Amino acid sequence: MDLEKISINNNDFYKAKRAVLDSFVPSCPEKAKEEAARFRQIIDTVMKVPAGRETLMAVAKLRPPCKFGFEAFADKSGCFNNGKILLNPNVSNDLLPATLVHEATHALQDGLDPTKEAGLSAYTAESQIKRARAMEADAFAKEAMFIHQCGDYAPEVYDAEMKFPNQTLRCFDKAVENGATQEEALRKTYLEFYKQPDILRFYDDHYGNGIIKRAEYTATCGRRGEFAMTISDADIMKFCTYKGKPYITEEDLQNPYVRGIEVKTRNKLQSAMNGYAVATGSKRDMSLLTMAPVAAYELRLERDESIRRMHERSEQRKKTPLMEQLRQKQNEKQNQTFFEPAVRWSGKGGDSR
Repeated sequence: MDLEKISINNNDFYKAKRAVLDSFVPSCPEKAKEEAARFRQIIDTVMKVPAGRETLMAVAKLRPPCKFGFEAFADKSGCFNNGKILLNPNVSNDLLPATLVHEATHALQDGLDPTKEAGLSAYTAESQIKRARAMEADAFAKEAMFIHQCGDYAPEVYDAEMKFPNQTLRCFDKAVENGATQEEALRKTYLEFYKQPDILRFYDDHYGNGIIKRAEYTATCGRRGEFAMTISDADIMKFCTYKGKPYITEEDLQNPYVRGIEVKTRNKLQSAMNGYAVATGSKRDMSLLTMAPVAAYELRLERDESIRRMHERSEQRKKTPLMEQLRQKQNEKQNQTFFEPAVRWSGKGGDSR
């Protein structure tokens, strides 16, 4: 079905919308009417946008049905947990649609999760990290596609999101501007997630703490043989599909960005693996050592950024008249003449900024 051509009389569309609305659970009876009306507004916005319709129509088919509700959080706009999508009521209606698409993507991933049967603690630390990162990268990519399409279908959402430094959204926008298809833009945005050290560090810490807790719990219970199973690239690719087909490749999953990990994070998780092995007499999980130290891909990031800036300067020179270029060079020389190294390296804090 071409979701961009859904008829207003299409039964599947209305059935899905009704199923989602019926799955809403108010936080309390006193707020039921107010919250239901607000949730309907958010759903109306999401289902105006092709990517939003596709996501919610798929969620509506989940069994058991996914539940929806509002819950205040101090540090996030929403979450998916135990079959329920929760939205932060303190966030504006212009920002919650993208949050809903992000969390709904996690709900769809949950049905494809290869770890559900055996449990996460059965899998190596490297597999758990790989799985968690892939799920977040896919959710960010699908969210970026939705926001990009909001430019045509819900401009108030697009304008609100553009006020934030969202690199994945800008990556998707730029890819489409350069002629990429939606599928190609998704792939570029998926990889962009791994190129942002701050975001990657945040999620590695979050999911890494889960790994440590599982290691401590299973050690206390004396469960041997945990942290041994592996997740295949094929399983990871099942999370990352568009129109029923994977939009990333096995080669993408071997990308140095995707395979990199901070040494500090790796050592912390490896210590937990060692502690579990000693406590239970199990074979030590050394899978994290297959991931490249962070320095390797940080250097690659610096090189790519240097090349990008070089290309920008080159393009700018092509657009700048010759006399203006000469004036710019003269100004640069004057600035260098009046530069005082003693200020920068004064011994009173180093960098003068």
